[in-house]
Parts: sequence; C-alpha cells; structure tokens
Amino acid sequence: MFDIYFKENEIEIKYVYRKKIQIINYQDLIKYTFIETSKSSNNSFKTKDFHFVFNRVVANNHFIEFYKFLKSKNENLEIEIFPLSSNLEYLRQQEFGLSYRKILKETL
Repeated sequence: MFDIYFKENEIEIKYVYRKKIQIINYQDLIKYTFIETSKSSNNSFKTKDFHFVFNRVVANNHFIEFYKFLKSKNENLEIEIFPLSSNLEYLRQQEFGLSYRKILKETL
C-alpha cells in the first residue's frame, strides 16, 4: 500500500508499511499508460529504471486537466490510453484533435 503525491517538481511515492519514500522526477518519466476495462482501471509510469502500476488517480472529468499537468512537466512524455474506444480517448481527441488518424493516413 502506498500514497502518491504529485508535487511541483517530482512525484513522491510513500509506502505505508515499508516506511520507504521513492522520488521520481517528471523529466525521468518515459511513458504514462492508462488502461480501462469493464471491471477496473490501471495507470502506470515507466522510467529508464522503474515501472510502477497503480489505480486511477483522477476521475474521467478531470483527466484532461491531469493530462495537461503531466505534459507541462515533461513534454516528451508518451501518454497511451487503452482501449482506443474508451471515453478518455474520446475526451483527449476532443481536446487535442485526431492525431492518430494523421499517422494512419501517412502509412497508407
């Protein structure tokens, strides 16, 4: 069990039972993945040395705000949302456009 704190310059992970604190700088993040299924949802952060999986941190109506926050901290961060038919992917496309269609068009 742990708590996650999104601070100004870093992400702090406090493990409750191990009394351990792990710090991740936003610039060290490579990928953020959100996977939503009918029964649950998972989030994960990946760095060069670390892969961390956790439950949802924001509700659907605050996801775009969270997305923008992460991108403001690390504009090179790759953000993936699965499945592509999810409501969050729809919200992202509404806000930022249909970028995946441009990629598909170029490959055809």
